Amino acid sequence: VEEADRAELIIDATPVGMAGHPRGPPIDADRLGPGQLVVDLVYEPASTPLLDAARSRGTTTANGLGMLLHQAALALRLWTGAEPPVEAMSAALEHHLRGR
Repeated sequence: VEEADRAELIIDATPVGMAGHPRGPPIDADRLGPGQLVVDLVYEPASTPLLDAARSRGTTTANGLGMLLHQAALALRLWTGAEPPVEAMSAALEHHLRGR
């Protein structure tokens, strides 16, 4: 991505960094720095080469775990009409991922 250095938010929605997929960052980390937010929607592993490279350049980062959790919560609400127990779901998700 040629203009990554001018972006405030960069979202990687590719499988790059996920097990069984290419491991290198999909963009040049030299284009990243403080004042940016880099989100990699991969949630397993919790940190990807992109997130590692971004953090090393002082960039704020987030993985895809929050999106996974809140998509599941919304789906549960739509299916059942009930308010999902997001905190309990988050704890169960983190427990499951730690056990892998």
